[in-house]
Amino acid sequence: MAAVIGLLDILISDDRLTNEQCATVTQIRKCSTALLRLLNNILDLSKVYATNNNKPFVQERLIPHLYQFLLK
Repeated sequence: MAAVIGLLDILISDDRLTNEQCATVTQIRKCSTALLRLLNNILDLSKVYATNNNKPFVQERLIPHLYQFLLK
């Protein structure tokens, strides 16, 4: 994911892109960054659950917490 974001940064700096292409690449970069942040948060939450409960990670318990996180 970080590599994709890095390549998008390089692509954004290309002066041969039209305004529309630049806007599209910029939007893709913003979405990629948000997805990376979300994935990192999910991994962090799974570590917290695994450490605190000494139980295996169960996705069904994470979904309500993730939903509340996204609403904020």
